[in-house]
Parts: sequence; C-alpha cells; structure tokens
Amino acid sequence: MLLVALALVGCAARGPVLVDRTGPDATPVLLTDTPFFAQERYQCGPAALAMMLQASGVETRPAELVDEVWIPELEGSLQAEMAATARRQGRMPHVIQPDLDSLLAELRDGRPVLVLENLGWNIYPIWHYAVVIGFHPADDVMVLHTGIDRAKRVTTADFMDDWGKAEHWAMVLLEPGELPAGDEPGRFLRSAVALEQSDHGDMARRAYEAATRRWPDQPAAWLGLGNVSYQLGDLPRAVQAYRAMLARFPESAPAHNNLAEVLAGQGCRDQALDHAEQAVKASDGDMQAVARKTRAAIRDMAVDGNEACPSP
Repeated sequence: MLLVALALVGCAARGPVLVDRTGPDATPVLLTDTPFFAQERYQCGPAALAMMLQASGVETRPAELVDEVWIPELEGSLQAEMAATARRQGRMPHVIQPDLDSLLAELRDGRPVLVLENLGWNIYPIWHYAVVIGFHPADDVMVLHTGIDRAKRVTTADFMDDWGKAEHWAMVLLEPGELPAGDEPGRFLRSAVALEQSDHGDMARRAYEAATRRWPDQPAAWLGLGNVSYQLGDLPRAVQAYRAMLARFPESAPAHNNLAEVLAGQGCRDQALDHAEQAVKASDGDMQAVARKTRAAIRDMAVDGNEACPSP
C-alpha cells in the first residue's frame, strides 16, 4: 500500500511555474536567430557551445570544438572546458545566478542560455547540455535547442526538474565590455577575474571598465581595472583607476599600495612614498607586510626627479 501511495504522489499534477513569475499575459520570448546544431554522438558539448558562440557572433561549428571540449575518458565535456574555449574564442563566459528568474532575464535581454541538465536520476545521472532560446508563459513551456530537436517545447516543471538535478548551472556568453541582465556585480567580477587569470587581459580590462560604469561603488571593479591596466603596460590608465578608487574608498590599503608601485615605476618617488605610507597606516596582517615591503623599496629609490609625474 505504501508503494502505491508513493507512486500516486509522484504522478500528482504540478501547477504552472512560469505564470507565478511572469503573469499569464506576459509576452513570450523566442530567440529565433539562435543557430541549431544537432547533438549527435560526441557532439553534446561542442554543439551546444557552437550554438552559443554563433549566437554571439563567433563563426564556428561543432566539429571545430570537439578537440577543445570533449574529454574521451568522461565521454563528455566539463563546464570548465566549455568556459575556457569560449574565452579563447573571444567571449566572456558568465555563470548566472542559479534560478529561473535570472535565466528569464537573460532571454528577455536577447541572449540564449546554456544550461546543464541531468536527464537521469541523482543516483544515475545522465548529463546533458541544452540551449534555452525562449519561454511561453501562457503555455507554461520553455523552448530549447536540445539533442536532435530544434526549438523543442518542454513544460517548465519538467525543465526545472532536469535543470535542478544539475544544480541549476547556467551560462551566457558576453562580448567584451557587455554586461549581463542581472544586477550581480560579485558574479560578474568573478567572471572578469577568470579572464584576467587566463591571460585575456584586454577582454578583462573591458569587463572591468563596464563594471565601474554600472557598479561604481564596487572596489573590486576599480582595483581590477588598475591591476590589469598595469599588466598591459598602460600605466596612466592604472593610475587613473587607482585614484578613482581612492576617491570613493580613501582608506583602501590595496589601492594606496598599488598606486605607490605604479608611481614608483614612473620615477615619481615623492608621490609613491606618500601612498606607501598611507597603505601601511590603513592595513594590518598580510596586507601590512606587503605595504611595508613596498615602502622600503620606494625609500631606497633615488630622489624624485621626474617632472612628468601625474598630478595628485
């Protein structure tokens, strides 16, 4: 009797999902320009990524991506390889907030969304990538390029079930300097850091610049912009970024320390030493050890003789 009862509960009707978030009269979204590639054998990850890249303006095909993302031992593709390949193709992979509202916001903004699904069970997972290209609130369906099906309509409840078993992982591809639909500076800045750490400095700089315009009160955006500008050899831009950060966060030890290093590199000893002193005063622990080392190095410099030093 217990087994029968559980089976009946498992087959119970589920209420609408989209209407609760959008209302029944919300405008449907369908990104009809999103290319489609059938996900044949060994093509799940490569085909899904090719669809995303082409939708963002990068001309490529699944066969060209197999060697970059397909892992024979796993018979599949990991998210890390998908993201790294997108970066090599000149796009910024951005993992969005793991919820339906964030996914819908990206679709409304005109971006298809790459999702990871588990089409099996938690104890026997069947991992699968699909590209979400739309939704229809009145019919309570999501629209996906998935498997060999173009624009397949899937009930939102079924989609949420398969997506939920993969922890709601979803990613969009942004052009350098483009911002996601969601107001999520922390996530976006982590995506920018990943660009910087994978030697895509110019893309990272454009991402940080966009972040400073949208979230000017995020210190990590200014610090990242200064650091990557320095790494690219653009010292005036680095100085500008650190000064902009200090205008908003005058007690920031990292900003004072990094500005001191850049000014010292330009031969501006007096200004550099002033900021090094402020970095020591504003810091403690490991950061103070770094600041003291910077100050000691600047004290050993020759007397400031560079007339081209930027104005404080």
